[in-house]
Amino acid sequence: MKLKRAVTVGLLAVATLGVFAACGKKSESKSDSGDKTLVAWTFTDELKEIVNDYYLPTHKDLGYKIKVVSIPSDQYETKLDPVINTDKAPDVIALESAFVKKYVDSGQMADLGGMDGIKEASNDTYSYVKEVGTSEDGKLRALAWQAAPGGFFYRASLAEKWLGTGDVAGVQSQVSNYADFLKAAEAVKDKSGGTGYMLSSIQDLYKPFFGARKHG
Repeated sequence: MKLKRAVTVGLLAVATLGVFAACGKKSESKSDSGDKTLVAWTFTDELKEIVNDYYLPTHKDLGYKIKVVSIPSDQYETKLDPVINTDKAPDVIALESAFVKKYVDSGQMADLGGMDGIKEASNDTYSYVKEVGTSEDGKLRALAWQAAPGGFFYRASLAEKWLGTGDVAGVQSQVSNYADFLKAAEAVKDKSGGTGYMLSSIQDLYKPFFGARKHG
């Protein structure tokens, strides 16, 4: 028989995250062997590696099996949407920033707040991670397994040449907000004669910018 349905969510904000969430109702379907099986769907190999290489070797007496199914990312939502509220739905699913809120606010995922160990885990989790995983009704539907804050890297000698300082505090003062960052970027371009740039592409600031918005 399947266990209580839960969902894993991988998302990107300013940081890279992986999140757990929970789906609505219980399913009583049995595997062919008659053993209890928790089924997880994912669009990357990361969850499969976490389960098979790290979790299962140290948790040999679970009383149930874990089956991880990998689905190509471009097919993931298409396959998940028709089954999310049926007895064919997986117990655990992987989600990411492009569609995490769609499922968190869908009404299809269970409240994680009452599950064993979740409260303790959430107490040691970044607030913004919990906010992403909290539905509009205030219930915790998702929780990250990791949070990896980003960083800004620069070559000190070029910063000294074009920004007037290679010191961390000095550079930080020139990139602490978007207005100052733009001024610094213009200075770098002008002083380098157009050969130097603050960013390699728009993708460098895409996630931090959109992730920090107060309104969509």
